[in-house]
Amino acid sequence: MAEQQTPRVGLPTWSSDTDLHPGRTGTNTIHSILESKVALFVPKGVLSDRPAAGVEGRFFLATNQGDMGRLYYDNGTSWVELNANGGGGPGAGLAIGGAGAEGDSQRSARADHTHPLPLATASQNGAMASQDKALLNGATTAATGNTLALRGSSGTLRVGTPSSSSDAVTKAYADDIRADIPYSSRYTEPNSIIARWSDGSGGQVNDPKNPLDIANKRYVDARASRTEWKENFQPLPYGIDELRHLTLFTYDYKAGSPYTGEDLFGPTVENVAEHMPRLTTTGEDGRPERVRDRDALWVVARAVQEVEEKRELDEALIDHLIRRTANLAQIQVEQETKIRRLTSTVTELVRIVNDLSDQVRGDD
Repeated sequence: MAEQQTPRVGLPTWSSDTDLHPGRTGTNTIHSILESKVALFVPKGVLSDRPAAGVEGRFFLATNQGDMGRLYYDNGTSWVELNANGGGGPGAGLAIGGAGAEGDSQRSARADHTHPLPLATASQNGAMASQDKALLNGATTAATGNTLALRGSSGTLRVGTPSSSSDAVTKAYADDIRADIPYSSRYTEPNSIIARWSDGSGGQVNDPKNPLDIANKRYVDARASRTEWKENFQPLPYGIDELRHLTLFTYDYKAGSPYTGEDLFGPTVENVAEHMPRLTTTGEDGRPERVRDRDALWVVARAVQEVEEKRELDEALIDHLIRRTANLAQIQVEQETKIRRLTSTVTELVRIVNDLSDQVRGDD
């Protein structure tokens, strides 16, 4: 019978012992066919026991990889991972409103993998929460609690009676809001709408405490008012000595500060607080915040008074010194006159004595 070949690998086969068996050449051919076509399984083990790549056709099962082990193939240069199932991390998020993409991962997803779908936010598309869907289903044009409000056919919106200062109010409530507030306090009542006087002028406000508070006219006009409205008068504690210690600048206010302005003049409030603490006010943090500018004017006036008082004292002292100097000059003149007279008298007496002496010698 003629020699035949196996259909898958192509090895020679014989039907009886009378067929010629291959010699060395035939045997080598068979071995070459086996070497090129038969896969070799390396004993399985942990991945660290896998031999180095370089023998094409080998398979190795890493028992410590994946759930049931991971199979690798030696391509003659490196080991190639075959059953790359899982290990790619969690599923990517859905591209809501976007296009689909095949991706480039070399791993297949597991049958029970999931893709995250975040809930929608004001700035990001996403899924709708069940409670939000319930709100949509329950939306109504009536003032019903815990439901989304729908505009009526006229475009208006109904709301209930407010119970908090941050609640929305209806026109009827705003028109009648002053009815339950005493007339004496309806212009300064906290958390209430400020009403106007009958002549349309602005409502009353209390004295400001912070830089951004509204100031009333009485506060702005400050303390220049009648004497009978004041008490506890004391001398002004500051003057020229305190003003001399201030360091004056030109400056600009930073963006975002409670004050605005550029190319301004003056000291820092900390500098004023160091030398004239009663001329500053403090903020909520307890640190000096604002200079009482209008009151500072009177400190300058007091300094001018002190300078004028000192000038008057200096002039009085100079006048006194001038008068004293004049008196001394007059005394000096009088003394010099007396000395001249005394000298003349002494000279006359000497002459008389000399004359008497001559007469006495002549008599002798």
